[in-house]
Amino acid sequence: MSDLKKNNTPNTPNEGTSVPRISPLNNRNAIAPSGNSVKFTTDKGINNFKIEQNAAPYNSVGVRFNRFLSGNDITFETNRYDQTKSVEILQRFRTSLDFSNLTDEELQKSPVKPLTEKVPTIPDMTEGKILAHGFLNDVVDLTEIEAKEQEFLVNLIQRNFMQFDADGKDSTQSSIEDLDSLKKKVPVVTASSVQSKGSDFLQSFFLFDYSNKLQSGDFVRSAYLNLTISGHFGERTITSTAFNGCSSLLGKLRINPRKFEAVRVKKAYPISYVNGDLPDSRFFYDTNKAWSTYFGTGSNDVDRATNSVFSIREPMKRGHTLRINITNLLQDAVDNHGSVLRFALRPVQSYYHRYIVPNESENGVGNHWFEFERDTENRPHITLDITPSKDSTSERLARLRRGEF
Repeated sequence: MSDLKKNNTPNTPNEGTSVPRISPLNNRNAIAPSGNSVKFTTDKGINNFKIEQNAAPYNSVGVRFNRFLSGNDITFETNRYDQTKSVEILQRFRTSLDFSNLTDEELQKSPVKPLTEKVPTIPDMTEGKILAHGFLNDVVDLTEIEAKEQEFLVNLIQRNFMQFDADGKDSTQSSIEDLDSLKKKVPVVTASSVQSKGSDFLQSFFLFDYSNKLQSGDFVRSAYLNLTISGHFGERTITSTAFNGCSSLLGKLRINPRKFEAVRVKKAYPISYVNGDLPDSRFFYDTNKAWSTYFGTGSNDVDRATNSVFSIREPMKRGHTLRINITNLLQDAVDNHGSVLRFALRPVQSYYHRYIVPNESENGVGNHWFEFERDTENRPHITLDITPSKDSTSERLARLRRGEF
């Protein structure tokens, strides 16, 4: 039996409109899609209440940060008790971070916070404890803004400072000074902690129904998901493993290598979920049907034994075709799920949590995500190579040989 290669681009319902590129940045107020003006303050107080974004899954995959370092200055201030004088003494000093002498590998894997001046010696205090009393002076922290406005503003900053241009090169659409009115003091411990909600993981879902095209016994020799890249976002100069809760707007734009995976989803979500049309998508995959785990990430919702892992190590140009091998996922769909293929595309993490995105050097650190076309003629499609089942009818074989899939 000869093998048959097919390029199948399924006709899917309208999948919505893509988010337009927005620039330049308004440094005082931003007008969100709702029409509301989002105002920023330079409040020096620290509010530990973090607000979650509620972005519908659609065409974004990776880890996107929402807290940004826009300056390297650090101030330290602490009180210590002087037993000899029986008084409290206020000790303070200022220094700054300097990442300029670190290699790309050190920026990805080193847990250090390189300072231009050594931390002074304070009796009965370790360097770590002293740093815990420090503040980063120039941070744009969007974690406390209302969810919808937060998503809009995070994307605004990401597109102006963290996105590669059409040729996959460094691109900055606005001046860092445009962010002056947004800056605030943030504790070093907040920027360093993976539990400070400084980033969100992004995933997209796919549904390809081959129930009238592939049948039991078909052998899938190869199958590739083809995505047309519309945007790729990276990290700038910061030791990402030391600053788990903060990205940087300073230095050259680069890519921290990150692992991604296509993983089979057990729940039977509809095409409306794929298109991002259902509300509360982090908790519900269909009307009144809830995920068993947060955002469908646990073993009751996905099958980690049926997945395909790949890495992205270089910037992707706009229009680049990202080809992902999903042969095993499609074969599993043919053998076990009536040839209906459902899977998610997401960053690889050792665990998935509502409030924590782990920063792991073995899987990926720092800001790294991408967008793909989903509402144009370049929407996702699968190219496949099959050996038809020996039980295929002569009519089916003839149809396949004519290229009618």
